Amino acid sequence: MVALPITLETALGMQGYTIDPVEATAFTITLPNGVFSVPAMVRSKLTWQYDTTEALGDDLWLSKVPLFSDDYRPVLMSHILDRYRTRRLGYNTPGEWRLAFRRWCNLNMAVPNQRYISAAVDMPLDDRDETDQTDRTLAATSHGLDIGSDFPQSLVSGNTDYATNASDRRTADNTDSGETARRTGRSQSIMQLLEAQRAAYINVDAEILDSLDTLFLGVFDRGEGNPRAQYGLPADGVQRLNW
Repeated sequence: MVALPITLETALGMQGYTIDPVEATAFTITLPNGVFSVPAMVRSKLTWQYDTTEALGDDLWLSKVPLFSDDYRPVLMSHILDRYRTRRLGYNTPGEWRLAFRRWCNLNMAVPNQRYISAAVDMPLDDRDETDQTDRTLAATSHGLDIGSDFPQSLVSGNTDYATNASDRRTADNTDSGETARRTGRSQSIMQLLEAQRAAYINVDAEILDSLDTLFLGVFDRGEGNPRAQYGLPADGVQRLNW
């Protein structure tokens, strides 16, 4: 009979760590495109369990996840520990799992990091605040010359052209006009905008945790696969009486 691989919590314990809760206050992470807010929460953290000045043991690469900000690293580690601490590793040894986890991080964390950054962008509800500027310029010039020539007496051009009478008409009509129209408001109802804004929010942490499921066995301990089982209730939802 082949024994199942150990759980993540057991593997970390073998490396010299315990998983302990810690209360953390809310904080913000300032990014070039906005502010990333992290609420207050009770997080799980790795604690080195030996009182020694020697270098800490290997935490299976959990503290080295390539992340958009070092300040957010304890938050993501807490989510990973809370979800997978009792799940059994999908590899025979902690060393093999550590290599697989590092390989997964280096290959897949680029896209989530961009999504973390995009989550800091403020999303206004007003979808239209614009100014329409229209400038129009009209220019017109006309030139006409009327000449009557019975007995040339009037100078027309230069020293050689004469006419009995001459009328030189030159008309310039330059018109500048501008129109400015400003429209401010929403092209959709406020409820449609709220629905669109909610759909744009993404839970990047949940996406990362779901993707990490491939590194663990599909064997659930202590009822993780069914929340009802954690409270001693039947998995099928049928109440049974024990006489």
